[in-house]
Amino acid sequence: MFCEHCWPKLKFITEPKCQICSYPFEIEIKHMKPLCATCLTKPPAYDKAVTIFLYNDIIRKAISDLKYNDQIFLAKKFARLLREKAKNEIADCDLIGAVPLHIKKLQKRKFNQAVLIGKNLGKEKFVTDLLQRVADTTPQVTLKYKERKKNLKRAFLVNAKYRNSLRGKTILLIDDVMTTGATLENCAKALRKCGAAKITTLTIAKTVFD
Repeated sequence: MFCEHCWPKLKFITEPKCQICSYPFEIEIKHMKPLCATCLTKPPAYDKAVTIFLYNDIIRKAISDLKYNDQIFLAKKFARLLREKAKNEIADCDLIGAVPLHIKKLQKRKFNQAVLIGKNLGKEKFVTDLLQRVADTTPQVTLKYKERKKNLKRAFLVNAKYRNSLRGKTILLIDDVMTTGATLENCAKALRKCGAAKITTLTIAKTVFD
């Protein structure tokens, strides 16, 4: 998937890290549950975020090729890496869902990259339409942190046909990149409203801000 020149430039997220959002720490925190300041003061709606890489130019190019250059074979490659990283979470979940695109964006792009990845993680557990994006919001990449959070409020709903069947369930939620976490946070809130007991997010990469 990566050539000999790009592979050494990949940065994997490993321990020590925040046990909720996977924010990497420079040193190990002993004698206490390692949590970042954000998760300690305001825990997210999801229980745990599992991610593979720190977001950099190599990962950006690979994800961009999948999303915009129709290199959909990369979805299977990413899914294989995610299965290795999160085999326990995949085995323990009841349902796997993907962060949805608004219908306008889906018609323009032709596919949802998170759905393609999710289908390759576990077809027997994957639900294509678990969540719906009901607001055609401004692309997150163009917004600042506070604007991102406001932009996505009430943007997601659980599909009506699943709303009465999520109580007590363990959900695995797929997306490509966690930037501020606002998208996954709002999706998780929608799932919580329907009674989801445990929510784990699974992404290829995470942006870490200095």
